[in-house]
Amino acid sequence: MEIKKKAVGFVSVFLFITVALLYFSFIPLTGFAVAQFEYVPSADVTEDAALEALLRAEADVKDVASLKITTYFLNDTILVAKRYFIGDMADRLSITVAGLDTEEKRSYVASLLEVAKTTPKHEIKPKNFSEVLRLTQLIAFKKEQAYRIIDIISLAEEKEGKYEQEGADTAASISLIAQAKTSLLEERFDEAESLLDDANLRLDQARLQEARFRSIFKGTQSFFQLYWRQSLLVFIVLALTTPFIVLGLRRIWTIRKLSLLKKELQTLQGLLVKAQEDCFKYRTITTTSYKIKADSYKERINEIQRTIPVLEAIARGEKYKEKKEAKGVVRVK
Repeated sequence: MEIKKKAVGFVSVFLFITVALLYFSFIPLTGFAVAQFEYVPSADVTEDAALEALLRAEADVKDVASLKITTYFLNDTILVAKRYFIGDMADRLSITVAGLDTEEKRSYVASLLEVAKTTPKHEIKPKNFSEVLRLTQLIAFKKEQAYRIIDIISLAEEKEGKYEQEGADTAASISLIAQAKTSLLEERFDEAESLLDDANLRLDQARLQEARFRSIFKGTQSFFQLYWRQSLLVFIVLALTTPFIVLGLRRIWTIRKLSLLKKELQTLQGLLVKAQEDCFKYRTITTTSYKIKADSYKERINEIQRTIPVLEAIARGEKYKEKKEAKGVVRVK
């Protein structure tokens, strides 16, 4: 009877600890998707509607600039929109000015004459009011995105402070929020939202893990007092088996991370190709804007390409060995 009682106690302790380990190991991964711009065609595609849209876009760009955010992309976008409004017959702008009903509109269209004079021939656009409306909608979308990011940063910082006081480890989230602020100020809005998504996810994970720890800790006090002998034996077993369990869990995490990085790499490569087409084929963005985007994409692509071989080695259970160049080999740049 005594042996049976000890056996039951031993199994109970082992199952309890196993469940606790699994409970901490698997935390659900959720997040929000970064909003993408979608053009909504207008029923009113007229010169006056396009002009009104340009005036609103100018105000939107000023609003974003007032937040101390760079506006290279927005300025490039509104410049292209102006060129579509002007078209390939800039001399007709004088006629347009004469028919306008407000001084604000007359003054603005008159200023477009200077834009027409400074536009290189290869960057002259055909008159297209639909394209003016699309580009000004994009500017309005980016302005709303900037304000939304500011709100998310404020909420994330408030959440971080609250969770930190509760005992959660929020160090990783603090770093991500700081990176998001930099991305926002440098007009990389999609990147900022992605970083904030990750920061919020890590905050929720940290709080959940802290809450689980407290819950389990309270339940274990009386449990281990009752089964302290069996618990001691289980801990000895775990001390011997934990390295193998950790390696297994690390391999699972690595495989998941590797899959996510490969998907992100494909997405970034697609965005880089799209930016190249927008700049050199469709000419919807300037070379300055293209360079800013391309540098950001390439930096992340290089980082992922350096990380993937390391993770692949871990997933295979091997130690990653960085390839070294043979002596005497001259690298050509």
